Amino acid sequence: MQERADWNNDKGKENPDKVLAEESLSIREVLSVDKQLKVKKQFLDIIPEENYPSEFSYRSRVSFNAKKSY
Repeated sequence: MQERADWNNDKGKENPDKVLAEESLSIREVLSVDKQLKVKKQFLDIIPEENYPSEFSYRSRVSFNAKKSY
């Protein structure tokens, strides 16, 4: 947070919670996948006393960032 505040002060900006935006930057989400991952029975057998979930939700995203050059 301090680094952002120092950078904003150098740019003449007083409020560090407001981020300066780059107008020539483009961000695109190329791929988004939601999966359910199952925990192997061997692992669940190792820790039976803990209430460990048998599956997890997982989201994988791929984004593409490009900046226009003039």
